[in-house]
Amino acid sequence: MPVASESSKSSKNDVLEYIITHIFCPIKLPQHNDHTPDKDCSFLNVVLDSAWKFAASLPDNEHEQWSPLLKMLENLIVTMDCPVLTKDVVELQIKSMQAGDILVYLIQEQNAAVVLHRLDAKTIFESFEVSPQLLCLYPGPVIAVPNSVIDNSTFPPELANFLSCMSCDVLDPIAFEGETAHPRYITQLLTDILRAFSKPADIPCI
Repeated sequence: MPVASESSKSSKNDVLEYIITHIFCPIKLPQHNDHTPDKDCSFLNVVLDSAWKFAASLPDNEHEQWSPLLKMLENLIVTMDCPVLTKDVVELQIKSMQAGDILVYLIQEQNAAVVLHRLDAKTIFESFEVSPQLLCLYPGPVIAVPNSVIDNSTFPPELANFLSCMSCDVLDPIAFEGETAHPRYITQLLTDILRAFSKPADIPCI
């Protein structure tokens, strides 16, 4: 029987510890950024596998409501496979959205995430802070953009370029260890840009 090298064992242990930490530990642990693309993909694959198993255990009439969530996780794994968002991938996903589809993008350097939920006539944009210092409102700003805007040929590439740049640009250097970036460039700037051709959406917040 082949024996795994110590380095591969260590790598698997690191990934397992990462998954356990981010599922079971309090929000402020660990006190350092332990994010890597391979750890995040492993984490997401565990979530997706569990979601598939859970959906398979449901009655047939409940499968339909889980289909968009499984598709969302699959698309998220594709975007998380690289250190930063890939513009072409994001653009293709936005152009391919059908009614009921959900897309999620982690904007790593801005400590923020964006959720797109396409409905029949509009697409709901939600943004929120990923690692809040104390308390946060979830979701943050919520904007309803008409699908006529989303389907305009210039919109997907411009949005994809914005999100891709924001996922890797360090705009506000962190002053102290343990601090997180302010999500203003997503929760405020992107929201204000979208407001030019949309309106706030009324949804429950936590």
